[in-house]
Amino acid sequence: TPIHQMPYMITFENKASATATANEVFIADTLDLSKFDAESFSFDAFGWADTTLVVGGQHSQDFARDVIYNVKGHDITVRVSGQFDPQTGIVHWAFVSLEKNGDELENIMNGFLLPNNDDHVGEGFVSFTIEHKKNPANGSTISNKATIIFDANDPIVTNTYVNTFDIDYPSSQITKVEEKDGKLVVTVSGSDATSGIGSYQVYAFKNGGEAELVAVITEGNQATFACDSGTKYGLCVIATDNVGWNEPKDIKAETEVTSVKEALTDR
Repeated sequence: TPIHQMPYMITFENKASATATANEVFIADTLDLSKFDAESFSFDAFGWADTTLVVGGQHSQDFARDVIYNVKGHDITVRVSGQFDPQTGIVHWAFVSLEKNGDELENIMNGFLLPNNDDHVGEGFVSFTIEHKKNPANGSTISNKATIIFDANDPIVTNTYVNTFDIDYPSSQITKVEEKDGKLVVTVSGSDATSGIGSYQVYAFKNGGEAELVAVITEGNQATFACDSGTKYGLCVIATDNVGWNEPKDIKAETEVTSVKEALTDR
């Protein structure tokens, strides 16, 4: 089943080398509305250090939340807000440190985001979900990046994250079957133009019976499994690509082989 929802998370950090807390953090992300469905946008969650909050509400396109947070024994208010403009595709978030009563922060060293450490006190995030427009072309891409501003510093541009659409199915075939030391060695091949083959599932039908999964190949192109002497095996391979598309093939014998009977010996 195609997945239309695309979750995104933007992370930020007040580095351990910082000499002060971050009092204000502003984030902006411009979404490509030629590829995204603006009506499906929804703020998901936000947080920093040990604090995580869910925005709530399906397709929520704006929110504002005051969070009481203790910094070095001093309670402050962190005012967090987000707005999405469905006309331009621009998303804004703001984290602003205030006194507990909402007044301007008196001590700039009491900002909400401390210099980072092993407890991750200097890390934060925002997240959202949006759906891509239906029926993208196979191999087409969606790119996204954001801009983060700490206090009055220059903007920081995040890495560009690229999603590539894989909407085609893989294909596979059995290319060789050998018997060695009481085992069948099945060699397969396959292709998937976009994400590539992730695994092969090999099925066997013993003397025309029900299909049995006898091997899953995740590396290489061979599967080995024990066989009974003088038994007829029907074999089938199904490929799965790296995004989870299964080859649309009936599980039925593609090739057949009869294992060699053991020679009778005097005892």
